[in-house]
Amino acid sequence: MKKITSLFAKTITQHRKKLRLFSICLVALLGIDTAAWLLTTSHLKKETIHFLNNIDSDGYNVSFSHINAKGWPFGAWVELTAPHIKHIHSPNIPLDIGWQGDTVQIGGAWPSLITSTLHIHFNKRHALRFISGDNQLTLVLDTLNLKYSRANTDILFNIHSLEGSFYSPSLEQRFLSHHLFGRIIIPYNVKPGQTRVGANLYASNTLLPIINKTSVELENTHLSIALSASNIDAPLFNPDAFKRLFIQDFSTSFANLPSSARIKTAGVLSYPQCNGSLFVTLLNWQAMAHKALTLPVLQSSISPDLQSIIQKMLHTQPSYSISNAPLTVEIPLQNHSFPPEIINLFRLISSKKIDVLYQPE
Repeated sequence: MKKITSLFAKTITQHRKKLRLFSICLVALLGIDTAAWLLTTSHLKKETIHFLNNIDSDGYNVSFSHINAKGWPFGAWVELTAPHIKHIHSPNIPLDIGWQGDTVQIGGAWPSLITSTLHIHFNKRHALRFISGDNQLTLVLDTLNLKYSRANTDILFNIHSLEGSFYSPSLEQRFLSHHLFGRIIIPYNVKPGQTRVGANLYASNTLLPIINKTSVELENTHLSIALSASNIDAPLFNPDAFKRLFIQDFSTSFANLPSSARIKTAGVLSYPQCNGSLFVTLLNWQAMAHKALTLPVLQSSISPDLQSIIQKMLHTQPSYSISNAPLTVEIPLQNHSFPPEIINLFRLISSKKIDVLYQPE
């Protein structure tokens, strides 16, 4: 009995030693974690305030209600509540810019911070507006997440939803996109002619209002663009900082149509004049044309003569090469708009009878 009691007491003593050692290690780890959290959040606060002071000196009016430290014990974050940034038109940046949001969190979990990767979360809804003369662009973002690494120049992003509206004297357009993700590229030490800013974006679905408040639903939209640097050293929001706009790919598919029915656009335009040409390619254009003729809102905007031509093309059996060939159209642009001859062509199609006999090969 004494041996059993002695063995039991020895076991309890060993467990107590292990528990004491575990407690000491846990307290030490928590102490190290707390010290690291205090140092990191203090550094993040200083860097954030320094950044805001810099842009404030560049003509931006910056305000927020509170800055708080969060994230312990699994990481380090600083949170800005009710941020607001405003910029009035200036020679360096000829734009009125406004941004207002709910909260912004800057930091990351310990594994990310150790690898010099910074996360920026724009929680809930944020509104961003650009005004240049009579042109106005408004973006409303719901939950934007950015991921930035000092090891490269890419900024990864994902957005839960993005609602936008563009207004100018000649155009008014709105859109609503869901589940966007991609990357923004801002290289260092760029020479004239090289890429100053690039973007690669994907959106799962987009609602695009067209005629009489009817919306077209787009799926799997991809946009890849780049702006080349000019000879002028100017801030990114200054149009003079760029020379050309490269639309490498803007492609999308229509909902309720085969995935092969896709529109692809590419081209090179001078910037900011936007002079150049866009090449629009329709893949499986027959499905798109058939869909257009079944929508009453589109039927009312297409002249009867043009509808007749499309019907002939759809119901006549052409050769296999023609039926599977994509349709490509070159659209010239002059000073942000179609040239007069293109507008006159549209008017001709809409107002006059066209006698075209479609002959299959």
